Amino acid sequence: MGKIVYTNKEKCEQCSACLQVCPTKSIAFGEGKGEVIAESCLSCGFCIKACVKGAKEYKSSADEVKKILKGTAQKAVVLAPSYVCYIG
Repeated sequence: MGKIVYTNKEKCEQCSACLQVCPTKSIAFGEGKGEVIAESCLSCGFCIKACVKGAKEYKSSADEVKKILKGTAQKAVVLAPSYVCYIG
């Protein structure tokens, strides 16, 4: 699946607010930055909300989805309620 939640290292100040709210403790600190561990990250978005510096960000596919929906072919969109992602 790849990284959905990641750290913008230029903004991170290693305050550990993200680690405190992470339910799986999927953030490792090294070189003064809190890096998201993709293998155990649930992509719940708690760290994004907790980071006052805006260093935790998420990969958005909104533009790609808009292009697909603008096409002329018939299509269906399925949103899985079991997948939780913060969109803010």
